[in-house]
Amino acid sequence: MTIDQLMQVRELVRQLSLQEKLYLLNDLMAQVIQQSINTSHLAGARPLPSIHLSVWPEKLPLRREELYDDRGR
Repeated sequence: MTIDQLMQVRELVRQLSLQEKLYLLNDLMAQVIQQSINTSHLAGARPLPSIHLSVWPEKLPLRREELYDDRGR
């Protein structure tokens, strides 16, 4: 699509009512999400790394106070 065509589309969108713009926005978001899902599958997205332990370490801190300083951060 050329720049001139994109400018024409933008002008047409400006003329839409709020409800029509929301409908268009919803449709565009659905297309973007679908395209990003398809692209990530094609790119060979890898799962997040995980650590498997057979036994929990004895001194593993599980309380917030043990993980963070006195301010809780």
